[in-house]
Amino acid sequence: MKKLLFFLPGIVLISLFFNFSLYGQNVPCYPEYQFLFYTIQTNQSNPPISTDMPLDVFIGYLAMDSLSKSISIKDFNDFLWQQTYNDTIKTMMRYFYKVIEYDPTIFLNFEMDASLGFLIGDFIEFIDGRSPYPVLDVSLLSSYFIGSVTVTFVYNYTDTSAVWARTKSLVTARIDSLIKGETPLICRNNLSINQTNNRCIQFEIAKEWFGQDTTEFSILPGQQYFIFGDYRYLCNVDSTNYYTILPLGRPGRRVYPIIENNLIDLDNELGFGVNVNINDFYNNINNRINEIKSFQP
Repeated sequence: MKKLLFFLPGIVLISLFFNFSLYGQNVPCYPEYQFLFYTIQTNQSNPPISTDMPLDVFIGYLAMDSLSKSISIKDFNDFLWQQTYNDTIKTMMRYFYKVIEYDPTIFLNFEMDASLGFLIGDFIEFIDGRSPYPVLDVSLLSSYFIGSVTVTFVYNYTDTSAVWARTKSLVTARIDSLIKGETPLICRNNLSINQTNNRCIQFEIAKEWFGQDTTEFSILPGQQYFIFGDYRYLCNVDSTNYYTILPLGRPGRRVYPIIENNLIDLDNELGFGVNVNINDFYNNINNRINEIKSFQP
């Protein structure tokens, strides 16, 4: 499934702690976009390699840079679909996971500068079709941050401008844990978060995203959730990239309630059960991450 740069089904509003800016005005290169957005300066080098990087991150960037300059989308797809779920694919998964994990925003910049979006989308689509754990692996690989949050405030409203997803909620939540994504997160000028804990996330979500059989789904204050998040590029002006962050972008629920110390996965998308103890869930998901990161052919 390819990343769609200008189709945004909903907006997660996260303000990052160091070199990110949060604005309440139009994006200069995308004036029809009316939501909050974030900026980051483009990478100083492309590929963004440095001698202090872990070896797998260094190799991953070099390999993707070479790939983007030497292969067409058609040839890449022909290569992919000649593969099984084999050692080559598992090695690619290892590099890809580690590159994003090392610094999501550097990777976002590189992905856009190197025009890798469609190649990455095709790779993720291949994993979705061939992995024995399709939703889990797609979620782990394509997410820029993964973790649990506790919701502190919800504002419900109807988006009259939307064609389909009109039943919206603007959610503010405290970040409880991050499995993937090292950048500290913060909500600025937000009184609903304890000011001693600025690790915060804000996002919009639409009930319609969850399908006909999940009409009762809602985000509730005081409730804990496990979230997979995707950074989404908007546009660029000079040395500044504009982007937002979404909780949904691939097949799957992407927002999983944690109730009475159990993670609720109604369709068992992740493969750990529909009602799994949260400690067992963390063990299972960390085990799968370690399998991906430590694979050796």
